[in-house]
Amino acid sequence: MDIRQKLESAKKGLHLCSTSLLNGSAGGLHNNMTILSKTLLGLSATGIVAGSIIDFSGFNFNPPWMVALPLGAVFLGLFMISFMMEKEMAAFDAEEAGRLQLALIKTPDPAPRQKPGDATSRHPE
Repeated sequence: MDIRQKLESAKKGLHLCSTSLLNGSAGGLHNNMTILSKTLLGLSATGIVAGSIIDFSGFNFNPPWMVALPLGAVFLGLFMISFMMEKEMAAFDAEEAGRLQLALIKTPDPAPRQKPGDATSRHPE
C-alpha cells in the first residue's frame, strides 16, 4: 500500500469519525456501550453471582472455585474504569483525527526529483 492509498483510507476514516461526532453517536449518555464494556460487565455479573452462590450457599465446592467472587469484583472495577473512560477515549480520538486532518491539509506535495546530470539542475554562474 503506497502513501497515497494510506492517505485516502485515513481521509475516509476521518470522514466517518467526524460524521459520527456531528451526529452525536460518539460520546454522550445515549451512546451504546462498547464491546469491551459489555464484556467486562457480563464477566463481573457472572463472577459475582457465581461467587456468591459458591461462597455463601453452604455447599462443599473445591477451594479453587472460591476465586470466582474476587474475580467478579476485579472485573467490576475494570468495567467501571472502562465505562468512565469511554468519553475521554472518544474525545481523544476526535482530537487525533483533527490533528491528522490538519497535518494532511498543511503537508505540501513532495517536489519532483531531478536527475543529477539534468541541465535544469545546474545554476548559472
